[in-house]
Amino acid sequence: MAKTTNPEKLYEQDLVAWCDDTVAKLKAGNFEEIDIDSLIEEIAGLAGRDRRVASESCWHICSNGCK
Repeated sequence: MAKTTNPEKLYEQDLVAWCDDTVAKLKAGNFEEIDIDSLIEEIAGLAGRDRRVASESCWHICSNGCK
């Protein structure tokens, strides 16, 4: 796990290391050390990607079913 005194900087420099660090903090219950703004940004981004993928999948199913 990457150690840093500035989790926001880690988020900007190395997303994988930031994810590993955040997961470790969550598992350990160190919630006060979590970069909450970046965590919110990532969760919101996941929701957007999921909606986009679901929409594209539905479009493909419908368009192939109509042929």
